[in-house]
Amino acid sequence: MLSSATSSNPSLSSQSHLNFPCCMIDLGLIAYQSAYQIQKDHVNGILEGKSSCLIVCEHDPVFTLGRLAREDHILFAQDSIKKRGVAIVRIDRGGEVTFHGPGQLVIYPIFRLDNWGRDLKVYLEKLEQVAIDLLKHFGIVANSISGKRGVWVEAKKIVSMGVGVRRWVSYHGMAVNVNTDLNFFQMIRPCGMDVQMTSICDIKGQPVDMGEFKVKVFDVFAKHFQLEYTRSLRMIEVKMPDLGEDIKKAIVSFWFFKVGDKVQKDEDIVEVTTDKATFNVAATTSGQLNKILVAQGQEVTVGDPLAILQEASS
Repeated sequence: MLSSATSSNPSLSSQSHLNFPCCMIDLGLIAYQSAYQIQKDHVNGILEGKSSCLIVCEHDPVFTLGRLAREDHILFAQDSIKKRGVAIVRIDRGGEVTFHGPGQLVIYPIFRLDNWGRDLKVYLEKLEQVAIDLLKHFGIVANSISGKRGVWVEAKKIVSMGVGVRRWVSYHGMAVNVNTDLNFFQMIRPCGMDVQMTSICDIKGQPVDMGEFKVKVFDVFAKHFQLEYTRSLRMIEVKMPDLGEDIKKAIVSFWFFKVGDKVQKDEDIVEVTTDKATFNVAATTSGQLNKILVAQGQEVTVGDPLAILQEASS
């Protein structure tokens, strides 16, 4: 079992009443689809008998639409949105359209709901209470509203929620506007409503330290869901780098490592070929190659995710 917290890591408790083993995972800033693949991997792992996990991350700018979301709740032409660097993705969660981006902490509890009675309404209410208690720690009085999912500060929404469940294992989750650029929400009807969004930064008048916020997230989840953290992981996304203003696309020509191999920081992990030259892309951290996202022979553009590295324990 892991030891107690440091300034950058939440409590990994040994208290006996926290009796549901759980792994903490920090994905940093990551493309939405890459995080979704990691969620699916952990859902499958839990169905095979592994422990629950709690994932936190920030996303590159993206609008996501739930299973039944209406596209007319996106208020700008999709081509115009994509030119602004915002992706649009339809996903298998409940709820309408919402925005994810840097400065917003997205929390994905991948939990076996058998542990909490297989009651989806109770689970959603527990998530809302987690968010309310979390915001209270930062001096913000928030509340839930009957008939409306999420968490609010007076008439403004600060936390959005949408979950999926597969064989009573939860995925997707909630997004907390910490230091989010709220201008993106003006391009949509958030959650299908004419609602004004807010953030902790907007309310407090200054940015919040995201590391401190993550620590509190893990602590509050442990309290409400009776979690015992047994492992802490950090994963890093490797992206297709900018190779110069004339080079926007490349072909992945060769992977130097396979999934599970150990790599060192700055070690070349993949070769890409353009119409001008061949380039090697290096690992951004030391650790293990967790997932290859693009097969050999596939085309990628600048900024596309190539792989996920599991950072080596310090």
